[in-house]
Amino acid sequence: KEQGVDANVSSPGSHDPLEPEYSILKSRIARRIKYEKGDVQEMTLVDITKVAERVITTDLEYLISKAVNPKNADYAVVTGVQIHNWATDLDDVRIPSMEFVAPARAYVVVNGEKVDLDLQQVPALSPRQLQLLAAQSTQVVEASKSLTTG
Repeated sequence: KEQGVDANVSSPGSHDPLEPEYSILKSRIARRIKYEKGDVQEMTLVDITKVAERVITTDLEYLISKAVNPKNADYAVVTGVQIHNWATDLDDVRIPSMEFVAPARAYVVVNGEKVDLDLQQVPALSPRQLQLLAAQSTQVVEASKSLTTG
């Protein structure tokens, strides 16, 4: 935000040699914001994250189109944004430590036919399932024992 969009738009193929991945992604996000006529000063972190997700998904789908022949291979695509750990103390095994993903796109291509998947139709996890997942993140052995004994 502070530097503005134009300061971050660079020529395709150019990048900061000390941070190549970040500088390329930042330039591509800036280019996308400019293309979509977004006002970066009005954008929130969530807005910029959504632009980044669109850029990355577009790149992924382009690469898939060049690498996969849907007549010869079935495949699935699930994209989303990782929401980092929200635990207050990663060393305290009593505090659940989990990562989340906010889904963006989900589809399968079978026999050359694309079928969009609506992940909102998948039921939410129960409190017990969430506890088991959280326990597994800090106490792998205990979690696996409780899963097998019910």
